[in-house]
Amino acid sequence: MQAYAVHLMKVLDTNNSSYVDLEEFSTGLKKLNIFVSKQEEHALLRRFDVNGDGKVSMEEFYNQLASSF
Repeated sequence: MQAYAVHLMKVLDTNNSSYVDLEEFSTGLKKLNIFVSKQEEHALLRRFDVNGDGKVSMEEFYNQLASSF
């Protein structure tokens, strides 16, 4: 599970900043062949962005994925 989360984060974090913003998230979803509306992108990002800073850190990403399993 952890290796999968790290891989996904690398796909999404295109500028290697250790977090994913909305633009990276949107681009990453398309790279993964996941096509959703802008509203759904925002909703997904908010789900992962636990602290509400507009960015998803590796910790937030992993914790949210882990809680889904």
